[in-house]
Amino acid sequence: MSVKEFEERKAELTPIIRNNLIDMAYRFKPALRVEIPKPGVSCRLEFPNM
Repeated sequence: MSVKEFEERKAELTPIIRNNLIDMAYRFKPALRVEIPKPGVSCRLEFPNM
């Protein structure tokens, strides 16, 4: 879901998200890990997986 889509449905989704957090029903997904090889250095980035 894009930020724009969320903005359009914010009023509908916010109570659902809130209830899931309160009920501890929300389960985080593992982060997407990406290695960017560079000469002499390795850079690791982590992105939230939504």
